Amino acid sequence: MVDFDLGWFDPQLHAAVSAVYSGDPVPAVDLVASTCGDWARHELVVDVLGPVSLAVFDEIPDRPGAALLRASALCAAGWETRGAGLAADIDQDQFQGMADYLADARECVAEAAAADPADPVPWSVLLSCAIPLPTDPEEPGRAYLAVVSRFPGLYSATVNRLISLTPRWYGSLEEMYGFATAHVEDLPDGDPLLALVPAAHIEGHVQDSVDQSTRPAAGGRWRLRAPREGAHLRDWGVIAEVDAASDRLLAGPGTLPHPRSMTAHQVFAAFYLAVEMHGGGSPVGRTRLARHIANAGPGPVTWPWAYFGDQQKLFELAHSVRP
Repeated sequence: MVDFDLGWFDPQLHAAVSAVYSGDPVPAVDLVASTCGDWARHELVVDVLGPVSLAVFDEIPDRPGAALLRASALCAAGWETRGAGLAADIDQDQFQGMADYLADARECVAEAAAADPADPVPWSVLLSCAIPLPTDPEEPGRAYLAVVSRFPGLYSATVNRLISLTPRWYGSLEEMYGFATAHVEDLPDGDPLLALVPAAHIEGHVQDSVDQSTRPAAGGRWRLRAPREGAHLRDWGVIAEVDAASDRLLAGPGTLPHPRSMTAHQVFAAFYLAVEMHGGGSPVGRTRLARHIANAGPGPVTWPWAYFGDQQKLFELAHSVRP
């Protein structure tokens, strides 16, 4: 069984995932097609169903939604083939496998985009393809602008653009933090993209903390330095910035949450747990952690928990922390 992110509540999506696991991709294709126009949910559906649909890829019927589902599945396969190591750690077979999957994914993206030019999600999938292996250095930015021109504020596309601007990909800390600051400034309370603030600081911590002498084996996870070296997460200025964004997310409406609200709460919870793990915890921070994890949904998302270890164990640990 393929793991999938659980930071959401959507009975139809659960049913489609279950059907895929039973060998039937038809409900998945139909749900992709039926969510067109509800772009935030459409992106979530594609993000969740793509990776799990690879196992039944050859059974996906040729009907509306199929090309986009295939694109997402192939993109996820490319990332899985690449692994989590640095570029220097990827062997030739991994690289070629990733390149083949992503080339096929781009063909499916083009098909999906042609079928519905108003749909921003093919371009969101393209951005995910462009991060590990762009056709040229400007492709991630072009893909993101294609999303924004159709529907600004898509969660995965915006978070992936933030990641693409990190120093280990194609940007700098200044670009990454500037992107996060500019995008949250005018957001309404409760908008899940307020999670860009803790996301940027988690990325800043990872950039500061990856020990190049203990690179992971290809396909492994980052090994972070000892807690005493997590200075970024103990910076009170950093914590204050995240606290301000936390207040705004928690002040949002309690009814009809955004499809990505639970995921956003997980990003904040991961940040506050990381602060606790790296020696910067406080009763106030633990209270915030408890509030966010209470709104985080039934199970963990992979990112950003996996930066710090096993996401399921960390998710359970977050639930156990008390002020």
